[in-house]
Amino acid sequence: MPLLKTLEINHMCIYIWKVTESSEELASILREPNLLIEVTRKFKALSRQQEYLIERILIQQHFKNSKINLAHHPNGAPFLTNSEEHISISHTRKYVAVAISKESNFGIDIETISPRVDNILKYFMRFEEYPLSTSDNTRYHLVVWSAKESIFKSLMSGEVNTMLNYYIPPFKLSEKGKFRASYPTAKQSFDVIYYSAEDYVLTVAQMI
Repeated sequence: MPLLKTLEINHMCIYIWKVTESSEELASILREPNLLIEVTRKFKALSRQQEYLIERILIQQHFKNSKINLAHHPNGAPFLTNSEEHISISHTRKYVAVAISKESNFGIDIETISPRVDNILKYFMRFEEYPLSTSDNTRYHLVVWSAKESIFKSLMSGEVNTMLNYYIPPFKLSEKGKFRASYPTAKQSFDVIYYSAEDYVLTVAQMI
């Protein structure tokens, strides 16, 4: 199974899975009768079937307990049944990331490296957030985008907030790092940790 990486950050467990298996192969790992039929009826897109099954696999592997499962609040935020722990989930092309913690108010996001982010900067970056200099503008922009996605998830409100509401001070891009972000109008702050891999970036935001 291509579980690429397991990270532990501040009592939080993070799992990154690269999707290479078919839905049939993933369903066989869970060993639940009729699961594949249920999933194919629920999701028409093959990629969504795979993501759903991987989420279930990672939850079961983390807890070693098949009674703990995934559900969603009316606003779409995920939560765990039969558990007091909290979960955040993200998908991108061929990757699934899951974070589980006993603490709340955190969010995770994973994004595949793509220059498309460079074309939408005005929708999520303030002028004062632009870097002074960097050798990889696309990757820098994607870390900022991903961090703001993680911040939005950590709020768990379901309210639509423009990403321009969140502020990330310029930082020096490296393979991994940490910075303090803020939501000035709500007087909230967040610690953001990021990882920059060959073909994706991952961010985790924790409200403080």
